[in-house]
Amino acid sequence: MTNTLNKIMHNGDEYMLPRQKALVITLTSAWWSNNEQTVTATWVTANNSIIVSPAPTYISDYTDAKIYCSAQGTDSLTFTCDSTPASDIEVNVLVLSAEAWSTPPTPWPQYSPDITTATQDQSVQPTYISNNRCIEVSSDGCHILLTHENWLVYEHTLSIPFDLTSTITSQTANLIVWTNTNCVVYSDDGSYIYVSDGYGSGQTAYITQRALSTPFDISTAWAVIKTSPWIPWTADHWIWWFRFYNNWTKIIGAYRSGYIVSATLSTAWDISTMWTITVQTIQGQYWNYGQWFAIGPTWMDCYMVAEYESDIAQLTTTNAYDFSNATKTTRSASLSWNKFWIKVTNDGKYCFIATQNWTIYRYSFQEL
Repeated sequence: MTNTLNKIMHNGDEYMLPRQKALVITLTSAWWSNNEQTVTATWVTANNSIIVSPAPTYISDYTDAKIYCSAQGTDSLTFTCDSTPASDIEVNVLVLSAEAWSTPPTPWPQYSPDITTATQDQSVQPTYISNNRCIEVSSDGCHILLTHENWLVYEHTLSIPFDLTSTITSQTANLIVWTNTNCVVYSDDGSYIYVSDGYGSGQTAYITQRALSTPFDISTAWAVIKTSPWIPWTADHWIWWFRFYNNWTKIIGAYRSGYIVSATLSTAWDISTMWTITVQTIQGQYWNYGQWFAIGPTWMDCYMVAEYESDIAQLTTTNAYDFSNATKTTRSASLSWNKFWIKVTNDGKYCFIATQNWTIYRYSFQEL
């Protein structure tokens, strides 16, 4: 089945370009008050575009009363008239929206989020891989980053997007700031790279931001331009994984000890403005040291691998971004027990896993 909506993902949010929703509104004759009537209109916001017209049968009554839509709000429309009509009038409304929702709406998506039905279809052992700590895949699918416990970041460039069998060229960069390089994240356009730092008992945790003078090219990373506030996390609570969402104003991440955390940026893209840290406790509920996470495009599914487990866990929630009470399913992955990161692409089509035995695996989710 092909999704007929023109949908894109950006920074963890869903956009419809346009998302169209047809409504039929009834203006009840008894509900006019001071020549105004406010009615429920699902999907309408204060700012999105709408087209309003009377149903063909009611054109005369609508025009005779000089009715028009005078205001719009969240799930509501207000109509005004010059004279109160004697009977009910039906109005057709077409809602157009290219705005992001805080909770992803349905219908959704093009690919099944079920990891148990995904196919492991590609693997590769590119140069420079050992003791991987993180995997990042760029939005264009042409760049894969792997961090190393010796503070290096490896960039592998694919000649065909998301295709591990295509030609791969590699380079390295040292992005260390304090003690270790844990997670790296590209901005969608490749103009910034974000790095989490911290290693060992009692270490503090920071996220740093660097500019790339050539998009996605880590060899062009400038010195640190922004640093997050000090995050006073205790032993083993330094951040191993994080992603941005909500137009780069929010972060969701994971402690090494199996907690999921979220934070807000008061200025989009600017990691130095991070504040309001919230912790979701899932420690022990699924796996000990289940620190390597990936979030699916709906933000309803969290995929997790653990240091001493051979499986992939999938946590599914009914409340986007909140996995504190998620249900768990497990897929036997038959991979090395030391798995050092997992990434799901923005469109939910692929899952990539890097292991400590120097291999990158690709899983393809089933098309709906």
